[in-house]
Amino acid sequence: MQLTWVDKMKEEGRKEGLQKGRQEGQREGKREALLRLLTSKFGPLPEKTASRVRAIESLEQVDRYLDRVLVASSLADMGLGD
Repeated sequence: MQLTWVDKMKEEGRKEGLQKGRQEGQREGKREALLRLLTSKFGPLPEKTASRVRAIESLEQVDRYLDRVLVASSLADMGLGD
């Protein structure tokens, strides 16, 4: 059975949607991990800091923060303090 152009476009859209969903899931999971690590290390976070973390769009930026949390001595060292 041969796929029609419409079927091919639907399949392409489905694959694109799945990829975007996975990326959003990764981003959300990493943001939550970052919040958990920050809270474990520095105690309860100011709402402003938590909001900034939740607003991070780039996976690369979240990864940079996750790497920094290991060596930072304060939220200011992380670039997340006031």
